This record gives sequence, structure tokens and C-alpha cells, in this order.
Amino acid sequence: MTKNEAQEKCVHEDEWEENAGNITSPAPSARWDVTDLTEYSICPGRTHHKYVLHELGSESVSAVLGKVEHAVRSNLTKRLLGIYVTSERIDDIVAQAYPTIDSCIQETVKSAIDANSARSTIIAEFTTDLKERLSKEEDTRAYKARYLLRKGLTGLDIARTLLPSRVEYPVWSDKLAGRIDAVFEFGDKVVPFEYKTCGFWPGIDTSSWEIQLAAYCMLLSEKTGKAVDYGVLYFTRTLTEVPVIVTDALRTKIENTVDRMEELVRDGQWSECVDASKCAGCLYSEFCKNRNQQLTKAEPAATSVPPVTPAGAVSVYDRIMAQEGRICIFDDGGGAQ
Repeated sequence: MTKNEAQEKCVHEDEWEENAGNITSPAPSARWDVTDLTEYSICPGRTHHKYVLHELGSESVSAVLGKVEHAVRSNLTKRLLGIYVTSERIDDIVAQAYPTIDSCIQETVKSAIDANSARSTIIAEFTTDLKERLSKEEDTRAYKARYLLRKGLTGLDIARTLLPSRVEYPVWSDKLAGRIDAVFEFGDKVVPFEYKTCGFWPGIDTSSWEIQLAAYCMLLSEKTGKAVDYGVLYFTRTLTEVPVIVTDALRTKIENTVDRMEELVRDGQWSECVDASKCAGCLYSEFCKNRNQQLTKAEPAATSVPPVTPAGAVSVYDRIMAQEGRICIFDDGGGAQ
């Protein structure tokens, strides 16, 4: 990358940060955040709690660490693109999030776990794990670079192929707004990538994320004037890329979802939960529980049994992340990241 190109990207960075200031607080009746689509598709109750009752659930440790990983990836990529960043080292970025993580641990850690040792252990193990995964990705990128070099591509063409042209790219329309994790350019095609800080396995439900990514494709197409036919879900735990084609059915579903969200906020009504399996790990589960008890005046439920710690030798980090007897350290109950 030449000095002029790097300077041009820096100028663009200032421009998009200025524009992004206009989309950080979407109003329900005017402009929704794209992640609101994901939340609604998982459960309309989330939209009801957030925009009708104005209740904000506390974040889980896994959700906070997911955001930290997004910040690390964004800052490291910006450095590779020649864009100035205030913090480049992974350790520094994780340390900046320590107070938030510490607060979540206070809420999550039970008496069976020493909270004091958990604070330092969870940071150390998370940082080590993230570095190992980023190192694997770098090795893969280096392998691809050598292959492209043998094919006769120049250094700049290789960089354009292997690195995104934009990160945290703001896009918006009259009704939707959001930030795309990364935008790649392949020839005359622009392709949005959405990072999911969990693993991919056969049978995983990606429907809510597909709606989110398709919405980004539509907004990116509107902003660039180019056809954006597909995007990619990138699962960082397993380094898996899953393409999502933007079909007419997905476009219609997005439009209908926005209409239903506006109707819900306008009427202030929400039907009962129809899929309790999605309540595990939900930020608003306690609100729903209290609300249902008030509405039905049901008898007090039996004291719930705390999740059983998985058998075998597991670290403090894994025990913190264990939810409902599962160990999946970036599983936030289907939430959007």
C-alpha cells in the first residue's frame, strides 16, 4: 500500500466516524439498528422489553468477551490497512475492557468459584485463546498469499484479496442502520462479512443471523450502488465461512419484520413466549419471568436448580462460561454480536 493510499484511507476513516455519529442511537419509529432485527427474530419479547418497557438486561460475560474480540479484530485490521488506531496490541485492548468484564463476573460468579482468582484467570485464558486463533488465521492468510504470489499477483492485489477494504463500516437507510464488521472487495463485487464469536456445527440455527447479514447486504448495495448478492458469516471459534445468499424471500422477511417491530412498539402489546428453549442465556429472561408471574398470578415456582458444573477437570474460565450445563464459551443464547 502506498503512502497516498494510506492517507486516503485515513481521511475516509474520519469521514465515516463523523457519519457514524448519526446512527448510534436509532429511534424505533425512524431508524432501527440492524441487530434489532436479529433480536426480534429470536424473540419479539426482546424488542418489547427494550423499546416499550425500556428495560435493559445485564450483559453476560460471554457477550462482553464477544465485543472485546470484535474490538481486537477491528483494531488489528485497521493497523494492517494503514489506518491510525490508538490501541494495537491485543493485551491493551483486552485490558481496556477489564472493568466491564469484572462487573459481569461479579454478577455471574457463584460462591463455588473464587471471584478474585476468576477475574485474573478469565482475562489470561481469554487472551491466550484469542491470540492462538488469530495466529492460525494469520498462518492461513500467509499460505494464501504465497499461493497468490505464485499466480503472479502483485503485493497490493494480494492485500486487496486477503484483507477487507473497510471495517466497522456504517450503513443506513430511512428505516435501518448498522455497522458491518468487515467489507471485502473481490473484483467488482463487495461482500460484507459478519463475525460470530462462536463455533459452527451441523444443525446450528443461523436464521436470525441470516436476516442480519441480508439486511447489511441491502444497505451496502444502497450505499455503494452495486449489487450485493451475498454475504459471509464467519465463525471465529472454528474459523468457518458460511455464505448467505440474499433471496427475495429474505428481502420480504426483513421488510415484514420491520413492519411488525413498528407495530409492536406502536401498540405496546406482546404475546407470550412460544419457544422457551430460546430463553436460556437471554438478557431479558428475568424480566419475562417477573412479567409472567404478575400477569398470570401463578403460584410461586419451585426453586430452580442451579446449572450443574460439567464433570471433569475444567478451568475457572470454562466454569464461568458454563450455562445450563453446557460449555460453549461464546454462546450468548442466540444473541446478536
